[in-house]
Amino acid sequence: MSGLKRSEVAVLVALWAVAHLGVAIAQGPTSPFAGNLVDPDAFMRLIKIESWLKNWDSGQGGWYDVLIARDNAPYGLVLHWTRLFDLLVLLGAAPLLLFGVGLHAALFVSGAAISPALHLAALFAVIWAFAPIVGRDARPLLGLLFVAQPAVFSHFMAGRADHHSLIALLFVLVLGAMIRLLRAPETAAAAVLAGVAAGLGLWVSEEGLLALALAYVALAVLWLARGGAAAIAGRRLSLALLATLMLALALERPPGDWASHDLDRISLVHVALAFAAAIFWASLVYVPKLTSITSRLLACAGAGLLPLVLMLAVAPRFFLGPMADMDPRIGPIWLAHVAEARSLLHGDRGSLGRLLVYLGPVLLGAVGLARHIRARWNDPPDLAAAFYLALSLAAFGTLATKELRFAVPAEIVALGPLVLLLDEIMRLASARLAPALAALPRVAVVLAAAVGCTGLGLAVVGHGNAGVLTVVPPTACPLQSLAALLDDPTGLGASPKTILAFLDIGPELVYRTPHRSIGSPYHRNGAGIYDAWRALATDDIDEAKRLMRRRRVDLVLLCPSLPERAYFEGQNGAASLYARLVAGSGPAWLKPVPLPPALGSFRLFPVAR
Repeated sequence: MSGLKRSEVAVLVALWAVAHLGVAIAQGPTSPFAGNLVDPDAFMRLIKIESWLKNWDSGQGGWYDVLIARDNAPYGLVLHWTRLFDLLVLLGAAPLLLFGVGLHAALFVSGAAISPALHLAALFAVIWAFAPIVGRDARPLLGLLFVAQPAVFSHFMAGRADHHSLIALLFVLVLGAMIRLLRAPETAAAAVLAGVAAGLGLWVSEEGLLALALAYVALAVLWLARGGAAAIAGRRLSLALLATLMLALALERPPGDWASHDLDRISLVHVALAFAAAIFWASLVYVPKLTSITSRLLACAGAGLLPLVLMLAVAPRFFLGPMADMDPRIGPIWLAHVAEARSLLHGDRGSLGRLLVYLGPVLLGAVGLARHIRARWNDPPDLAAAFYLALSLAAFGTLATKELRFAVPAEIVALGPLVLLLDEIMRLASARLAPALAALPRVAVVLAAAVGCTGLGLAVVGHGNAGVLTVVPPTACPLQSLAALLDDPTGLGASPKTILAFLDIGPELVYRTPHRSIGSPYHRNGAGIYDAWRALATDDIDEAKRLMRRRRVDLVLLCPSLPERAYFEGQNGAASLYARLVAGSGPAWLKPVPLPPALGSFRLFPVAR
């Protein structure tokens, strides 16, 4: 594995295992060991897979069946998620199914374990990716620091049955392939690997577009500087990308849907993009040899006109971004509050701390990269790869301050340069000490790099919030216990019902019970998000009744927590229907039913017809 010794591999695997086990245990009652998953997406992913398999088995669906019938009630929901991650979860569940474990339990175990398994693969993929620029002795440090990155680890946690872990792994493969390709543009294998990995990334999610764009920019700059093989490399990458996306389109959609122009899910738009890129690079391959950068720049601009015209003709909305079709009403009431889409700079006293936690290693990596570029200034292959890393670090680091999700690729890109910097520091420190003490600076530097930024950042966050945030005791809302009540065929669960609740609760309700939900935290459920929010946030009781009647709501479920209150009371405060229900002054057609004390703060209101 990129030149690692067996002992080093064993230590890294042990570190990975201890980290995941320790975090899972620390989660306590919210951990997979207690039957829980990390977030709503994990529950919804298992719902999607299980409903697909059950419908297929009963003859009511097939491979292309992607409707989740019990969400966005009574209409159902087609998510933008694709099949590739589903297949990985199903592959992990297959051995359990062969030994007689039920489908529901087997998918839960596989879903809980899939992201840590991908984390282990990504750990060694990171070492492979940076092997061309990091010396043999420093490579184990890559694995150690990879496990210690907070944003990266959060995407690979046990219990997170979420395609973001697969996106991160594929990004590492693109990164490693591009480092090799830019150092040696004539290497066909690196170009094909980059194209296939980028294509798989786009199949999983449109988030892979930025990684692809950065790869193309780096190749274009290399062609402008040196000409020749960079265009051939771009053509090979694009053809591999095109082949992968055509296969993905055929596997993901039925033939009658191949002409779909979805922006947020693999479609003809993405195939057209790969085709346009192949045209661009093929044009540059056949451009006569140009001796000046100015002439190559003009040729590059001219070659880009035809692909641009093609994309404008086939999919003009592509340039509006993958969220162009989102219901505009849900932006301010939902998307603005999604954690991974929020800025690290909230304008409060904790901003500096959050920057240190998530981007501290990135800033150190930028220092290491600057020193690496200076040392390799007269080495064109290394300089080309370093430029690509600098471009990626600048892009993802800047975007991470705007949206937290981009901290993951930023931390990954920074790892190689950060290890170069740390290795240099450790060598200088060791050279100034006696041989018997030479190991001390290495241990100190490694520990400081692994936990220093995170610890300091958390301390700053805590100090900055002192006296600013009111400490509110957490509201106990044990959803597993409530699910047992709702699933009771002799009581409230006598028949499937439609439940109106906070959108983050919806997926778990559908997962644990036979009931239906309305709101769920996905941009394709714009109408469901808006109707569920409006029905409780409004101060117009008649409007609330009309919305609930149209959605055929049977039960209203509340768990008066800070996020839920902020969500439903944000518009009308104490006058909202939500506030009135919490205060016990709701309308006559929404009378609470008594719940056992074990259900904590849950409040349940049957809707009188």
